[in-house]
Amino acid sequence: MTPFDIEAATARLVAECGYEDIAAWADYFLHARATDTEVLEFFRSRDPSE
Repeated sequence: MTPFDIEAATARLVAECGYEDIAAWADYFLHARATDTEVLEFFRSRDPSE
């Protein structure tokens, strides 16, 4: 397993991202509470080419 600093990633997202609920999003997705399917659907729904 590759170590990943979730707290640092969350802090960076909060500091650099304009998404209103980024802290909650990061908590949900970075702590692997979402299934692979949920993650793919989340990003697919934001793809302007779709």
